[in-house]
Amino acid sequence: MMGAVESEVKFSLDVRRARVLSVALDDPTMPATVPTVSELDACGFSVSMPEVGAEYQVRIGDEAPDDAGGQDFGHMVLWRHTAYFESARGRVLVQLLSREHGTSADWRRRAQFVVNVLPAKLGEERYEAMFEDLRAVSVGLVFDLLSKSRLKLGLSGIGALSSRPANAELAVLERLWASVSTTLQQIALQPMVGLRQVRERRLSWGSERLSEVGLRQLAAAGIDPRKPNTPRPFYAVRDRLRETFDIPEHRTIIGFLRFLQDRVVDCARRAEEHVLAIQRERPFRDIDQADGSNLFRDIDTPRMQRLQIASGRAKDLAERIRGAERLDFLRGLAGELRVPYSPIFSNVLPYRRFRDEMLQYLGASLAILDEGVEERAKSTGRMYEQWIFLQVLAALRVCGLSPLSQEGLLTRSRRHRFTIDIERGTRVSFRCPDGRSVNVRYEPWIHPATLARSIHDTVYRGRSGENSWCPDVLIEVLTESGDRLKPARLDYAIVIDAKYTSRINQRHQDSVRKYNEIRSTDDDRPVVMQVWLAHPSEDGITPWDEAIEWTALGPSRPHNEVVNGTLGVMPPTGPPAAEGESPVNEVLLDFAKGILAYLNIKGADEMDRAS
Repeated sequence: MMGAVESEVKFSLDVRRARVLSVALDDPTMPATVPTVSELDACGFSVSMPEVGAEYQVRIGDEAPDDAGGQDFGHMVLWRHTAYFESARGRVLVQLLSREHGTSADWRRRAQFVVNVLPAKLGEERYEAMFEDLRAVSVGLVFDLLSKSRLKLGLSGIGALSSRPANAELAVLERLWASVSTTLQQIALQPMVGLRQVRERRLSWGSERLSEVGLRQLAAAGIDPRKPNTPRPFYAVRDRLRETFDIPEHRTIIGFLRFLQDRVVDCARRAEEHVLAIQRERPFRDIDQADGSNLFRDIDTPRMQRLQIASGRAKDLAERIRGAERLDFLRGLAGELRVPYSPIFSNVLPYRRFRDEMLQYLGASLAILDEGVEERAKSTGRMYEQWIFLQVLAALRVCGLSPLSQEGLLTRSRRHRFTIDIERGTRVSFRCPDGRSVNVRYEPWIHPATLARSIHDTVYRGRSGENSWCPDVLIEVLTESGDRLKPARLDYAIVIDAKYTSRINQRHQDSVRKYNEIRSTDDDRPVVMQVWLAHPSEDGITPWDEAIEWTALGPSRPHNEVVNGTLGVMPPTGPPAAEGESPVNEVLLDFAKGILAYLNIKGADEMDRAS
């Protein structure tokens, strides 16, 4: 039994050796006070008047720190002072859990409060670099997925994917409009016309050529133009040709102008959304830190000013495009965004220039991968996990595997705009040239056997227990059964768990060894034969067993042996230098090449060379 004097038990937070907050255990109300700390501040926790027979654990966000359990001094449980909030950012929940000492019972939450964590300057730079690299490295993968899904973008045969943020996209549109507007002025001086047959009711004398429709209407009215006594003139429906600006080339021009206007308005919207997001976070970032820095003043305010200027420029450009749509030869036309091939576009100079400018832009920017509104509350550690996931996908793609499908990765926000939204359960499948497939899953739930089989999952957690496991990344290699009614067979699986820490200790290793007990729901085989801990370091690929070497062909052991180790994967130190696909991390690329060689999976390029 735990002690009965619970009202005297206090859970406290110290920042730089000073007490900043204390809460009573089992108090249902959340404290109104939200202390602010820097991610590098030395903080400590304590439980005064601890309960008899109880052990305590601190949890920060979703993670337990390295020394989650404090040291018991009888009248107080103390946690050492260290940078517990390193890599955290924004509002972070701190919880105190307890259970009876020496038992394996589930931990019970006893107290909680929220801490506002300000990232240090270096932490902010690392976060921004990973954010930009994550967006850039996604471009090739996402465009492959769009192509595989046969997405109808409205223009057959052209269209690439760009990942420019709103202000960079606006700059491209402004440069494009400077050229397009001049071309439109030249076209307006002497626009091409077409001939259109129109049907009119006009006075006739009987000698005119009448259409079948006109003759039928005359017959219905009892008028016979062949008879001399028929009163003349009489009204009849006649066809005639008229000049018109409503030609395919002008419909293509108006379609492209409306496409550009939509892009420009979208740039203004995205810029305004970013400004609002920054303003919402001002109470948590407009605080002077110990080194004199202030994130809102030094980083957010200049960014807001740039975004506000960009929003104003976008609105001005949108109005100029709307003005062009009101040109005489375009007024009232329906737009068509399509590939423009015609004698006019090929032979009339201003029209040919417009077509070339249009195709050049659409060839690079038909679909856009949006960076979205930054989630500043996401911890740097969380960003590192998602960065590792996308780097694994990009590495497999560079190795020649073809992304076949995705679940939960790609969201279509507008007709031509997409966002990457990595949620728990995201899955990307790759097709192998030999007919096998590779599934890469982000934070999949690994349920107990009964539940896993009921939802037709491929794996379940070993050991007895009701709690589901959740590794960061699960890589599955499957072989098709050849029977549509039977699911693919899971041959081999690998777990990668990411820890945003510079040092991997024994506790980290012990916490992930359980993943070797993940089994196949098909035949109960243990299928996770490799577990790797990824963390920021320069150590590369390091198996924990010294008898195992990592080679270009993967680990130097048979497939039926367990191989665990560490992946030293350092995130980028700065954003990509230019637009385009970011280089894949070398360590993860070597890891992907080794794993594919180990499992005898050849990429498409290797298959082509072999044939």
